Amino acid sequence: MIVLFRSLLLTLLVSLTVIQVSQAQQTDDEAIRQSMATYLDHARNQRIDGLLDELYPGIYTILPRDQMQAYFQRFFTDEEVRFRFESMDVSSISPVFRTNGRAFARINYHLVMSMEYRGAQQDDSVLEMLRHNVVSEYGADHVRFDESTSTFQIDADKIMLAIRDKQASSWKVMDYDKTLTPFLEQMDIPAEVITHFELN
Repeated sequence: MIVLFRSLLLTLLVSLTVIQVSQAQQTDDEAIRQSMATYLDHARNQRIDGLLDELYPGIYTILPRDQMQAYFQRFFTDEEVRFRFESMDVSSISPVFRTNGRAFARINYHLVMSMEYRGAQQDDSVLEMLRHNVVSEYGADHVRFDESTSTFQIDADKIMLAIRDKQASSWKVMDYDKTLTPFLEQMDIPAEVITHFELN
């Protein structure tokens, strides 16, 4: 009887642990999705301060916040090139990876964005430069150009990292691509995070 009781107790404890882990992951998923939704809402509505608040603060060690703010201001008010974020749909969120009191998650998401050239004259050299830039960033298979409206349509799978640590008490996000790799140490992103999420 004692052996049976111990077995039942052990089964109950294991079940409770599994439930707690599952609930924690669900809570993290919800919080990360909310952060992504807030980020996109700010981007769509060109609320720069709100958008910057959702970015992981470590990124400001590379580019100070005031410079990032000026960059987005130019980005959103450029009279020749108009950007529009249409959707950033989350495809998947990894289980949270924890190391040294910090929490990380990989977000796979699908980006749909348009970039319209509105220069007074149709300058082929400018359009070619824009084409080169967006193709380099997103890949030729993910960029379409509508000559009738001088608009690039971008449709691509992207990666973000969600991070929660002493710099960010709630989940914050940052886009990830390989051009950022040399700066990750400066942002204090551990190498094991990149290895764990197979980002290199």
